[in-house]
Amino acid sequence: MEIAITNVENASIVVIDGDIDSSTAPEVQRQILPIVAENRKIIIDMSKVDFMSSAGLRTMLLIHRNSAAKKCLVILAGVKAQIAGTMKATGFYAFFTIYNNVDEALAATRGEYHDGDRLLSNA
Repeated sequence: MEIAITNVENASIVVIDGDIDSSTAPEVQRQILPIVAENRKIIIDMSKVDFMSSAGLRTMLLIHRNSAAKKCLVILAGVKAQIAGTMKATGFYAFFTIYNNVDEALAATRGEYHDGDRLLSNA
C-alpha cells in the first residue's frame, strides 16, 4: 500500500493505493491523523482501495472520531461498491460525506455541491 498526500486549494488530498488491512491500517492512521490535528479539510481518495478489513474499518472509525472532535471535515471519494456495502452494513457509511471522485469532493469543499449530491452512483 502507498499513500500520497497533496495540498490542493483548501484541502489535503490523501490518495491510498492498495488494501487497508491489519498490516497497513497503522500507516493510514500515521499519515492521516496529523492532518486532522491541523484541522484541514481532508479528502481521502479510495478509488485505488480494493479491500478493507475490519482493521481498516477501525481505522476509519478512529479518523472519524478524531475529526469530529476537531470539527474537521473528512470526505471520502471514489469508494468502491463492495467497500461502500461493507461500510453501510456496519453503520460506518453514515459517518462520512462521500463523493464519486476527488473533483466532486473538491467542489464540495468550495461549497459547489449540496448534501443531496453526495450519494455514490455506484453504491
